[in-house]
Formats: sequence, structure tokens, C-alpha cells
Amino acid sequence: MSSSPFDADHLPVLDLECIRDLGEDLGNPAAARDFLATYLELLPARLVAVMSTVSVRDSNAAMDRVISLKVSSSMAGALRLSALSAELELMVRAAAWRSADAALALLAEAAAAVQAEGSRAGF
Repeated sequence: MSSSPFDADHLPVLDLECIRDLGEDLGNPAAARDFLATYLELLPARLVAVMSTVSVRDSNAAMDRVISLKVSSSMAGALRLSALSAELELMVRAAAWRSADAALALLAEAAAAVQAEGSRAGF
């Protein structure tokens, strides 16, 4: 476990090489691009779901939502957001709710940065 959610600052906001790799693995670059487009479309709702479950201290639902965000972000190349989600996962596991509350602002900033990068990249 890293010391704080700030440790993700060195990671790329959106690494499109991940999508290229996914396209190669699938043998279908268009499917990988569609995945990224869908990820970006669903990101705001995923973020709201994480925030709402953390705010009401629903450990099981928060864990489900944050793991979903972590994994989908990693697959989409949103490496900073994935790392912050991993940090939040540890906080939820430990019922460190004050830390989790503070991490939500960083998560929201990272998600906004992913959306902006995705737009700049034409998604």
C-alpha cells in the first residue's frame, strides 16, 4: 500500500497505448476503441456510484463500485484513476472513511482529467 492517494501523480491520465494493446490482444482495434468510448461515456455514472456508496458508508457496495472503476480504468488506460481507485479500495477495506472522503475529491479530479484527455484524443 502506498502512503497516500497522491502517489498516482506520476502516472498518465490516459495512456492510449493500453487501448492499442487491447486492440491487438483482441485482434480488433475498433472494438478496443469502442471500449474506450463506452468507458468514457459511463465514467460519470461510475464516479457518482462510488461517491454515493462511500458517503453512506456502505462497505459492500462501495467495494463493488470502486473495484469496477479500478479495473475498467486500468483496461481503458486511465492509469492514474485506476491507481487512485486502488488506494480508495484499501481505505474502504479498512473502513477508513475520513480518508476515503478526502480521496473522493482526487478521484473526481482524475476522472475529469480522463474525460478531457479522451475528448482531446477524439473520443
